[in-house]
Amino acid sequence: MKKIILFTFVFFCVASLKAQFNEQFQERTLVLKVKNEFRSSCSVDGVSYPGLSQILDKLKTQSLSKMFPRAASVREGSKRNGIPYTDIS
Repeated sequence: MKKIILFTFVFFCVASLKAQFNEQFQERTLVLKVKNEFRSSCSVDGVSYPGLSQILDKLKTQSLSKMFPRAASVREGSKRNGIPYTDIS
């Protein structure tokens, strides 16, 4: 009986991990985080910074877009329960 329970537990753990990995992984995708001082060079569908444009051209990128285009930047000093919010803008 213990072997059946252990096998079932391991099976569901592996199935859960596989499902999570498949949802979060996108093949041939590069995610970049832009520093605050370069935000003025960013738009919803591109970056107007020459250095990054040259690198992206060498990598033969097909498209460039924000992951969260409607997200607003986090205000300085914003915290919830002492933990600062993550900036996804």
